[in-house]
Amino acid sequence: MRFTVEREHLLPALSFVRKYAAANNKIPILADVLIEAKDGRVSLTATDLDQAASDSVPAAVHLPGAATLPATVLFDVIKGASGTDVTIETDDQQARIACGKSKFKLPFMLGSDFPPLPMLTSEATTRFTIANLGEIDRCVMFAAEPDKGRYFLAGVSWKVVDDRIEFVATDGKKFSLMSIPAPVEARAMPAIIVPRFGAPAWTGDVNVFVSDLFIRYQSGEQVVASKLIEASYPDYHRLIPKNDVHLLFDRDDLVAALSRMAVATSAGDSSI
Repeated sequence: MRFTVEREHLLPALSFVRKYAAANNKIPILADVLIEAKDGRVSLTATDLDQAASDSVPAAVHLPGAATLPATVLFDVIKGASGTDVTIETDDQQARIACGKSKFKLPFMLGSDFPPLPMLTSEATTRFTIANLGEIDRCVMFAAEPDKGRYFLAGVSWKVVDDRIEFVATDGKKFSLMSIPAPVEARAMPAIIVPRFGAPAWTGDVNVFVSDLFIRYQSGEQVVASKLIEASYPDYHRLIPKNDVHLLFDRDDLVAALSRMAVATSAGDSSI
């Protein structure tokens, strides 16, 4: 394998995927990033087997091939190098990285040894576009159970109810619900539980692919996928009071009042 790619293209792609490589894993190859060079592009893939991410950039491919390199070390090497173009080539023993006057040698493993990742490529039963993906984490995820708690509450429930998608999280004390109009393509989506994972802060429309086993997000060449939590989410509608009493507050006034009251509730002084 041998290719040359612009550093300003490779570095953001590598920064994006390396966050999904496994850390301190007993399977060494999961700490690597898979690099595949062919057809004028270089694809980068990383996974911890529960989550995965991929990205690709244009490149001058002199010799097609695939290899895996240590994700964190490779990122640090290219970030600290000088020069505008990065050339990576492998032989039978090692990988050589050159960028300007900087030259490095790293161990590598065969790309064929990298685990297959059907979650990144398989067809999904439901496909639709969502515009406010980041709002789900910001408005809902805070109420989810911590990772070491009850596993079926450690994520966000996605469920189509009356032509809307409801996003719900609760830990039994906190409860948060957000809903958006369901795109026509999403109205047959099964109820799923999406675990807590690092979805990028994309702006604009994001393509969503859902199956019984995984969820996949795609924006341009960037793809992120995660296994789903295999469980049934509790009937959260029973937690919502059914009455005709509605209160309307000015948001800034309410936040200010709650902040003042929080002084007493968080001080930890029983004398207050």
